[in-house]
This record gives sequence, structure tokens and C-alpha cells, in this order.
Amino acid sequence: MNPATRRSMSSNSRRRRTLTNNDSRRRPWASLLPDLLIPLLMRLGIIDLCACAAVCKEWRSIIIERRSTFLQNQQPLAIVELKYEKNICLHDLFGGPTYKTLLPNLNLQWLVGVCCGYLIMLVDTKIWLLNLITGNEIHFPMLPFYKSFEIRAILFYSEELSENLLLVFNKKFPYVFLSLSSKPEWHRVEPVGSFENLVDIAYFNGNIHILTSDARIGTLKLEYQTLEQQNVRFSFVRIDIQNSLLFPLNLVPAHDQLYMLSYLQKEREKVIMIHRLNERLMEWEKVKDLGENALFVSEGSCAVVNPTMWGGRSNCIYFLSKACKQYRGYTTISSQSSCDGIAFELEEEGSLFHFWYFPHQVDHKNIVP
Repeated sequence: MNPATRRSMSSNSRRRRTLTNNDSRRRPWASLLPDLLIPLLMRLGIIDLCACAAVCKEWRSIIIERRSTFLQNQQPLAIVELKYEKNICLHDLFGGPTYKTLLPNLNLQWLVGVCCGYLIMLVDTKIWLLNLITGNEIHFPMLPFYKSFEIRAILFYSEELSENLLLVFNKKFPYVFLSLSSKPEWHRVEPVGSFENLVDIAYFNGNIHILTSDARIGTLKLEYQTLEQQNVRFSFVRIDIQNSLLFPLNLVPAHDQLYMLSYLQKEREKVIMIHRLNERLMEWEKVKDLGENALFVSEGSCAVVNPTMWGGRSNCIYFLSKACKQYRGYTTISSQSSCDGIAFELEEEGSLFHFWYFPHQVDHKNIVP
């Protein structure tokens, strides 16, 4: 063997030994230290976070263990219907990525709202709930009323029955209907103390609250012995505005406060107002400042969020609506409030905003005793 060949073989042998040594230093993703992994996960959107949970058991364990922390750090997304593609997307209006979710037979579905991370849909007069992250579905029976528009619905979990219940009403009818997920039948809930139109529904402090067009609040206390005899008792709530000029729009529950968003008709303009419910005095109190929080409002979902966690703007109201028609021109905020109004418009032709999607509610249950 000549010297040149011997040097070449020796060089190849050293290269193989070097590669082998480098390979021995490699570690699986599962061995990444939590102190390094957690700050990276905190930067991810909810879809990427779910993808990371599928990488390995160790990552999944970390994400599940700190799930509430990761979800609380997420910013709201907009649910946008892409008309010509027959699907929807979760759209980040604050500069992040957009995620598409395919909904089969979208032309046969009416999107009602979002609750606890579930998209509420009307399919052939039946109510379907779809978790856009987990893919879990909950089906409810055919609605007891014919008209499908202007529906409000809320999902909650009964500890006594150990199952999900859906409460739904139509703004055109003065009744509320309740159904168990395991027994596909509707039970009529009778209103007591009010004959005004129903406006919105919200879960707050373990109870279901319903708002009427005259700013009254109804509270549903479930009696589980028989679901056939349920009542919503409405109470008068004082407010320092003439009721004929005030038009309630939404109930917005926060951690320890229940807000009402409404507009006041003033000559040719509609002025947005925010009130907070004082349950002890049964009075709507004006809110002048949201502090570090912001109010995210759409026809089918509302929430109070602290946008400072992801660099958003505080003390303002973010409006989102189908074609922005309900809130178009409503961005004139009461002069007694320091809040600003921000309304989003879509540039894509044929696309529609529907609702705000709040990732921090994906893992949440509206639990009633």
C-alpha cells in the first residue's frame, strides 16, 4: 500500500471517529431542560402549542401541567369565514399567523357563537358544537323554534348531573330552552318578572345570567328534580339613563365583574357605554376606565382580556362583527369614558368576520352546582 493511500485511509478513519463522537453527544428533544423549553413555549400560538404537545411525552406533560399559564398568555383570534373556500380560519389581527380549519358542508351551517372554546353551529336546525383545537364534538337536538337567526347560546357543565347542558334562545321569542347533551330533548324555561325581549346570555359566578332589552338581569337557578319546571327570575336593575334611549347589546363577564355594553341614541350618533353590575345595590354603574384590560366584543363572543401580556393596547374596546354592520359607526365612546374604540375591517373580498375566539377559554368549563 503506497503512502498516499495509507494517509487517505487514516484521514477517513479519523473522520468516522469524529462523526461517531459527535453522534454520541446528541440528545433527544425530550431531554431539553424545562428551564429552556418553557420560555420557548410561552412564545407560541395555540395551534403551535398543540403541535408541540404531540412531539413527545415529556413535552406533553409540561404543556398539560402548565396549560392554564400557556393559555392565559394567548391573544384573541378572529374567526373568519372564507366564503369562496367553504372553510374558516383563525386569524391573528395583531400580526401573527393565520390558521385554516375545514368545516364540511359549510354552506349548510349557520355559525351562532363561541363558548368554552367550542364553535356553536346550526346544522339542519340542530345544534352542533365543535372544539377547533381538540376536534371534540357535542350534538344537541333540533331547535324548538323555526327562525334560526339572532340565536344566543351558552354551554355549561352541571356538577350534579356530571354532563354538559346547552341553554339557547332566539331574540324574537321570550323563552329560553335547555337541553342535556345525553338526552336530546328541549325543556322550556319560563321567564318570571319580565316580558321584554331577550338580548344576551352569560355565565358569571356559577350562575347563568340573561339580559333584557330594558337592562334587567335574569338569573337561572336550576332545579334538577325535574327539568320541565325551570324559571328565569328577572330583577329590576337601576340605571341613570332613560330606558327608552338605551339599547343593551352584550353581557361581558370578567373574573369578578359583570359588564354590560350598550349604546345610547343621541340625535344622529350612537354612543357606546360600559356599565358594571353592582349586585348588592342592583344597580348598573358607569365604567370610565378599564385600566390594563381591554374589552373584546363580537355578536357571538365577548371577553375582558389583559392585552399587556402580548403587547396589545389596553383601555379600549375591540369591535368585531359580521361585516362589522352591528358595530359600524358605534366607535364613538361616551365622553365620560377614557376608552377608545377600535373596529376591524376585512380586506379580502367575500370574507366575513364572525366572532372573537379566546384561547384562554379552551380549557374552561362554565360549572354550575
